[in-house]
Amino acid sequence: LSINSNEAPLDFGQPVTGKIPSGAAGLNYSLEPWDKSRLNFSYMGNGIDKFLDQYVTSQNFTPGSSFEKSEHSEGNNRSLTHRLSANFRGETDSFNLFTFNASGKLGDNKNDTKLQSEIYQAEALQNKLNNKNTVWGDVAELGGTAGWTRKGKGNWPLLQARLEGAYTQNKEE
Repeated sequence: LSINSNEAPLDFGQPVTGKIPSGAAGLNYSLEPWDKSRLNFSYMGNGIDKFLDQYVTSQNFTPGSSFEKSEHSEGNNRSLTHRLSANFRGETDSFNLFTFNASGKLGDNKNDTKLQSEIYQAEALQNKLNNKNTVWGDVAELGGTAGWTRKGKGNWPLLQARLEGAYTQNKEE
């Protein structure tokens, strides 16, 4: 093996493999409490717990000296989210239709990272970095709609009214 200044550096990097535990579950339930009406409930939950422990070393050889960088990083990302919704649709007669929808979400996230890095040139330490970071956040959402539709005759064949509302709270530190 011969290396000179006109050649590109060699890279023997390999892909990072590992396991990421995750899961999800859902449940739907529908019923018709009376004629021309329908009620639905839905739940969805999902989560992930990802851990990465990685070592990276790179070396460049130049005439007269060498350059080396070594890095160790650890990261753990955990997330859990719950979603719930309810929907109602009902007709009181052949002219009036009422709809109600409500939904909510709760989420929790935490991300821990740690990085250690050293750079050497000609076996002399040039730079050293130690970094640790933790970020966590919560989210809460709530929303809903209510609607009324009336079928008519003449100049007003269809009349609709709709009311919507939403609330979101995000907290991150």
